[in-house]
Amino acid sequence: MTTNYCKRLKSELRESVKRHLSSTLLLSGGLDSSILAEIARPSQTVTVVWDDNSPDLSYARKIALRQRTKHTEVRLNRNGYLSKVLRTVIGSLKTFSPIEVRNSVVSCAGLMVAKQLGYEDVMTGDGCDELFVGYKYLGKYFQDLDRLNYEMNRLWNIMQFSSNVLSKTLGIGLMTPFLDSQFLSYATSVPLSEKIGEHSGNCWGKYILRKCFQRELGYDFAWRNKMAQEEGAGTVNLKTQFENGYDERTFGIKIRSALNERVNISSKEQLHYYGIFRSYYCPPANEECFDSRCPKCCGCVSSHDTYCKICGSFPIIPITLPHD
Repeated sequence: MTTNYCKRLKSELRESVKRHLSSTLLLSGGLDSSILAEIARPSQTVTVVWDDNSPDLSYARKIALRQRTKHTEVRLNRNGYLSKVLRTVIGSLKTFSPIEVRNSVVSCAGLMVAKQLGYEDVMTGDGCDELFVGYKYLGKYFQDLDRLNYEMNRLWNIMQFSSNVLSKTLGIGLMTPFLDSQFLSYATSVPLSEKIGEHSGNCWGKYILRKCFQRELGYDFAWRNKMAQEEGAGTVNLKTQFENGYDERTFGIKIRSALNERVNISSKEQLHYYGIFRSYYCPPANEECFDSRCPKCCGCVSSHDTYCKICGSFPIIPITLPHD
């Protein structure tokens, strides 16, 4: 059945790229951005990694070389540069969640560099994972299509992208072909049985994209294992970066100080982000809430939330403070 969908899928995505065309592409070397590179043929690509050991780097270089683009690589392990990116992310997104920060510094740095290079807008692969069963955790539902369908519909209803906020902060346009309303309508109509499938003894997400673009991308790119962004770009190293930032005595003092503000800090990495957060915002508990609060940081959440975007805690059971 997959071949029956390929022609329409390629046509819909090409038309969407035309409607959201940019000469610049944030290129990770993963399936999403590699497909966009093949269709859009951008003149400039930007790849953001932690250092030369980041898995994304070699893949992105091969795509950029094949497409003959001007290719710019950004390494975040340069402390002066990292500090500016962290402040932009935390100040713009109002978060000190380690996972959110690790993922968002990649797009933030890419957008910053594209603007520095003089470009007015940037294309990204935002939305592909949500539409085509790209996230690794969804694999546990591959044998239960009803549950997978429920999870996918939930994702479509709650999906948000930090790049939207960051692009506005930085004053640069954002082009997202996978989130185009017409393409979105088509993509959500593709059966789940086409989005997952067997290959080489394993069950894969984004199956239809891999099959449809295997010839253009080559086998290694089409069937590259999915990695979380923080793994592929290497920003998981941020945890180690700040682990040595505080001695145990200082760490203990600062944790108690955060507790006095009703914030439970779980790591030295999170403590560093909270320090930046507090340079922009008051303690979360001091904000007026009209619904509920996160039990870990007292930030405002919905009574139905299981995840706190402010501190990153999951799962949570929202609470109401007496003075609320």
